[in-house]
Amino acid sequence: MLIVRPYNLIGMKNYTIRQAGEEKSSYYFERHVSIHSGYLWSKLEQYGFVALSDDTSHMGESCWASIQQLLNSLIEKNIKHLTFISDSPISQYRNKTIFYLINDFALKHEVIVRWLYLEAGHGKSIPDAIGAIVKKKFDDLISLNPNESYLNAQQLYDGILNNTSLKLFIYQKIGCY
Repeated sequence: MLIVRPYNLIGMKNYTIRQAGEEKSSYYFERHVSIHSGYLWSKLEQYGFVALSDDTSHMGESCWASIQQLLNSLIEKNIKHLTFISDSPISQYRNKTIFYLINDFALKHEVIVRWLYLEAGHGKSIPDAIGAIVKKKFDDLISLNPNESYLNAQQLYDGILNNTSLKLFIYQKIGCY
């Protein structure tokens, strides 16, 4: 079973990159990184995963792009049944774009896909905790390296890659759906 869920019940969260030695002024430009977290359960393995991007859109296309690398790795392992469980913000998962993309993916790869939508407000879960862990790792990375500048998702990814057991992915919105 694949559990894919945004960082928060409201939707994918953005992480605001704040440099350790940064001036505290409203005139400075803030950089944001999108964090899409989830958890995968299967007969063979279980692991948390996080997809990072500089694209902070929370629309269905971006949500779909964020799980493409994960889905491709599952197809390579010859997985034929996928079950997604997510909350159901209309802008992210429960819309005609996602339905079209899921159907297209299932037909193209000859897999059976089910998507279960939970009602919002059922509390925090494992994907929420994974998102919080990644945010904490980013905060620690920036605090422990005050002379470094982290400007984008790729630099944060590189900074925590060897310091986590989570599967990390980077995605770009353009060309991923």
